Amino acid sequence: MHYNFILIAFSSRGTPPLVNRLKNVSGDYKFSPLASEGFVYTIDTALWSSYIGDDSSTFCPDCSTITQAMKLAENDNCFFIAGLTHLAEFDPPGSPDVHIPLMNWTQFLEESDNMQLTEVGFDVVDQWTGISALSNIGYTTDDLLLLENEQLQVNQFGLFDTEGEATEYANFATVIAPEHAPFVPLKVLVRIPKT
Repeated sequence: MHYNFILIAFSSRGTPPLVNRLKNVSGDYKFSPLASEGFVYTIDTALWSSYIGDDSSTFCPDCSTITQAMKLAENDNCFFIAGLTHLAEFDPPGSPDVHIPLMNWTQFLEESDNMQLTEVGFDVVDQWTGISALSNIGYTTDDLLLLENEQLQVNQFGLFDTEGEATEYANFATVIAPEHAPFVPLKVLVRIPKT
């Protein structure tokens, strides 16, 4: 599939969430079960600290919002994150006649070349809200035993390297957390600030 459409985009003066912090959120549930250490470069805005903009402007962003986030990231030397999907439009739940066209990434390629974005992998998100199944859904001990059978692994960014792995995890998450389904893989692009 071609991941050409922007479902989520934002810039942040904060940092990606730390695996240790995610894993210690709750004693009853385990968050970010596949990541082992360091940062998780999730597309889930609820997990980022002090991101720029408001929730409505990061999900299904329009052209000016994306451009503004890219400029802010470059001018302030901070993170820019984009989550790309293969879906060309967003269909809000409960509104069968409403279709919101998503911005095509190709119109931002020149700007992104200047920013030196890195493809860090695939996140798996609740298609309606952007909640990450990889990082922001709690799993029980029984859920983790089922996950072990899947034999999936994440990369150094806490994300999947391939679309196939992300799709497999989306199917797993649908069974475990149907209230958040459908899940969709998103290719995550990141501008990492210069130190």
